[in-house]
Amino acid sequence: EFVLIADAATVHPARLARGLRRLLLEAGVRIFEHTTVTRLGMGRPVVAETPDGTVRAGDAVIGTEAFRHVHPEDRARIESLFAQTVADGVGRRAEFRYLLPGGEVRHFDSQANAIPGPDGRVKLVVVVSRDVTERRRMEEELRAREVQLQEAQALANLGSWEWDPDSGRVSWSDELYRIFGTSRELTPPSFENLAVRSANSLGT
Repeated sequence: EFVLIADAATVHPARLARGLRRLLLEAGVRIFEHTTVTRLGMGRPVVAETPDGTVRAGDAVIGTEAFRHVHPEDRARIESLFAQTVADGVGRRAEFRYLLPGGEVRHFDSQANAIPGPDGRVKLVVVVSRDVTERRRMEEELRAREVQLQEAQALANLGSWEWDPDSGRVSWSDELYRIFGTSRELTPPSFENLAVRSANSLGT
């Protein structure tokens, strides 16, 4: 019931949710949807009391408030995006920080998609999230190294340039622009400009 789009490396969230629900029902798992739990006993068996009666099970998965563990600084933004999706049915993507029970902060990339009911109104919102903590850590380390390189070049009065052989793209460091007495707006980075500016700085 779910579709893997290999090129995009994503799973269609609505079909994934329907497929998982079908497999759970086929496995004999009972699903109680839209049921408020007024009291929960975590012994054996698990006892969940609801306004309509009591449910007992050897094992249970209880849904919790969706935004409870979202970082406080991100919570209002994520709640607002979710409310917009419920209101207009337009899927949205966002990154946010998530607090684990032990206090560890993880970064998640999340895609929300709305599923309409027979009347066209949003019946369900399916959210698929991916832990991108390691990617964010690598990006932050790269930015930190770039700042350190810029500071070292400024102290040593050294500039640097890079060339990407695949794209042919040439880039100059901020310190190289300062040494040449120009700016990115006035002098686009290129081998030709590098040769001219180097010759001028050497007085040749």
